[in-house]
Amino acid sequence: MKRILVAIDFSEVTDEVISNAVRLNKALNGRLRILHVADSAPYSYTPQDNSTRASEPQNPVAPMEDNRLQGIRTRLSKEQLDAEYRLMEGPAADNILAAAREFGADLIVIGAHEHGKFYHFLFGDTTASLIRHAPCPILVVPHRGDE
Repeated sequence: MKRILVAIDFSEVTDEVISNAVRLNKALNGRLRILHVADSAPYSYTPQDNSTRASEPQNPVAPMEDNRLQGIRTRLSKEQLDAEYRLMEGPAADNILAAAREFGADLIVIGAHEHGKFYHFLFGDTTASLIRHAPCPILVVPHRGDE
């Protein structure tokens, strides 16, 4: 396993995902690609009458995402690790799968999340989709919190 794709979402489990991927990468002497997908919502609002036009979609979190990714770059640089970084937009599972295939990933590392049934009904389950369709094994890192 030489190519490790690390899919992050900047949630509370991100640091643990990065730490696990770094340990694996050091043990395997592989290549890391850090991927963040800004997952677009599966719905949109369209006014019922023509008097109000929908505004162009905005991505106000893009600078914040870039800053957080820069923080990860700095952390890995201090650990003397060279990694590739990529930002994508759209459905998370589809983009992670595409990135894994394009990168030739031998392993995908992702974080676990606990969401309710309603969330899964509206947004689907990225982890389940990845498990069904991934071209390689997946390591799901649980969030340990303040254990």
